[in-house]
Amino acid sequence: MSTSDHSGISVVIPCYDEGRTVAACLRSLAAQQVPPREIIVVDDGSTDDSRQQVAAFAEHSPVPIIALDGPHRGVSHARNLGAARARGPLLIFAEADATYSLNYLAAAAAALADPSVGGAQGGLRAVWGDRETVISRAWDHLYRARWDLTRTGRSRPLGAWAFRLADFRSAGGYDEDLRVGEDCDLALRIRALGIRLAYFSEGEVHHRDPAGLMGTWRRFYWGGRHSLPFRRRWGRVRRDVGISLLMVAALAAACLLLVWGASAGLLLLILLCASPLLFREVRSAVAQAHRAGDPLSAFVLPPLYYSTKLASAIGILVARLAELVATPRRRSNRERAIMKRVDFLAWQPVSNATARCRGADYARELPRYGYTLHFRPPAPEALSRLLRGVPGFLRLPGKLLYFLIVIPIRLWQVVRARRAYAAVIQRELYPFGPPLLERLLARLQPHLVYDFDDAVDLAPPHLSRLAARLRNDEKFHTIARLCRHLIASTPLLAERAEGSGRPITIIPTPVDTQRIVPAVRPPRATPTLGWIGTGGNLFYLQTIARALREIQTRFGCRVVVVSAWDFHAAGLEVTNVRWRLDAECAQLQDFDIGLMPLVDNEYTRAKGGYKILQYWAAGVATVASPVGFNAQLIDPGIDGLLASGTAEWTQALQSLVEDPDLRCRLAAAGRAKVEREYSLAKSAPRLADVLDRVSSEE
Repeated sequence: MSTSDHSGISVVIPCYDEGRTVAACLRSLAAQQVPPREIIVVDDGSTDDSRQQVAAFAEHSPVPIIALDGPHRGVSHARNLGAARARGPLLIFAEADATYSLNYLAAAAAALADPSVGGAQGGLRAVWGDRETVISRAWDHLYRARWDLTRTGRSRPLGAWAFRLADFRSAGGYDEDLRVGEDCDLALRIRALGIRLAYFSEGEVHHRDPAGLMGTWRRFYWGGRHSLPFRRRWGRVRRDVGISLLMVAALAAACLLLVWGASAGLLLLILLCASPLLFREVRSAVAQAHRAGDPLSAFVLPPLYYSTKLASAIGILVARLAELVATPRRRSNRERAIMKRVDFLAWQPVSNATARCRGADYARELPRYGYTLHFRPPAPEALSRLLRGVPGFLRLPGKLLYFLIVIPIRLWQVVRARRAYAAVIQRELYPFGPPLLERLLARLQPHLVYDFDDAVDLAPPHLSRLAARLRNDEKFHTIARLCRHLIASTPLLAERAEGSGRPITIIPTPVDTQRIVPAVRPPRATPTLGWIGTGGNLFYLQTIARALREIQTRFGCRVVVVSAWDFHAAGLEVTNVRWRLDAECAQLQDFDIGLMPLVDNEYTRAKGGYKILQYWAAGVATVASPVGFNAQLIDPGIDGLLASGTAEWTQALQSLVEDPDLRCRLAAAGRAKVEREYSLAKSAPRLADVLDRVSSEE
């Protein structure tokens, strides 16, 4: 067949609600220098006047128009339906919202004249609405750059619209399961058969794009939402989802810093908008715009490209989350018998005592009961120290950036937890807002345990007013109802969660008695008074400053505070020591008398008394306020002393300073109680029993 013989070309046009543009498309195809043998218009269930427009044109068309009707099943189905009716050996697919240069069909037929070529792609121009704008010009430069890179083999094929009918059928036609990427998928499958793809620049497609930024963003968001099947087929889901998370997190961080007024936010935003220049197609498009004497389009191109990629990224994330929520993973009995991984989603990194002792430390003990614990902090320890420890005016922006970075990390951990045997939520997955992550996790992982050792439904007394406003006090009860079993550190906390209707097990915060051991040394004549804890709890120590000052004045005792912050009190000499996990045992062993003062309120009454257990494990005599669980832990005069108010604290400390034997007796009794009731070895089987009960329920 001669390439100039119009009888060999069949054109297929899928049409769905294109009444405004289909007539112009038909006119451009009927007026071709090499007219087609037939034009097959497949209506894909249009609800506008598309059918009437096609019928009106067919009445006076110089080329036979074949109109096919069908239900709305997508563009791939419509194209395959039209191809099944085609009679010419050459098959051209056209778009109802595009027009074609007069030499388009001739150029396509010439490209397919080579027997080794099975598919061909022409040049692409962008048309925005009815008038040209700087954005439409920028998009046109980008289309040209993409086509040029594809033609020269520097980029994967974007698609093909002209085929030999035999090769099209050999490849199986369009995949009707794909709503996005079907063109590229077909081109890649044809190339995988050893059939060449050709590119011709003589003919051009003028494709009508949305006439505005919002329309373009909606288009790319829709494309991202429906692109997962294509990405999964070609092994790109993990990479693209990861890139999407990074893009969204980076933009959120830039905007938040910018709102805060930090110049770092503006710099980050500028870098993000300029980052597309790292991509070959954007660099090529910018260079082309400069060659065309259009510097304004060159300036607009990078942020325009980034914004559309961001819209697509959000669509990908939404689709992936919807997919995971709609199809929670169900394990077979064989899988459940083999896989016993427990994901512990800690509320803080391992440096936090609660996260470490109620989570990470169990990794050594649980394998004895058939479980492998994976500790999942909200962010790496180094990142937490870097951003949350920023001093000065950057302190708040550093914390805001930290909490932004935590979001994608938590989201990834929630997705991974669906493959675990069971999962444990400690306190909350994110400190602000509603329990969205917890709801998603409950859909993905039915075997959930909720672990808490504080009154997390109450704002801590030391919390700033801004942070307190951002808290959701109802989150505690919502999370409790989402989980199958609750673990509380004290009976009072268990009472607070009784309204959830879930079974509750009380497991006090355990101490690793193999890591924290008593010092081997005789009692000191002048004992050291010590306190260890987080910086946010230092104000409790301020309540006994007068008693400490009086004891130091009378007996010359050292006062040592181990924390991330410094403690100061008027008239009191304090040795401030920075807490380190690898030095914690030695720091505790330096104490002779351990201090645990508390104010008496609803929040502190729910505390679990972990400092007392630490002091006992290290062989340190202990004085504590008789608040909440402290009064249940300590038997006064047997394994510790309780004191309220300055006078009682002064008297209790004086008795211990003056009587080394009393210190030794209390310390020994405390160590024995920890080993007997509160060690890690005693708590691990209780946790394993909870996991057994939760995972056995279907």
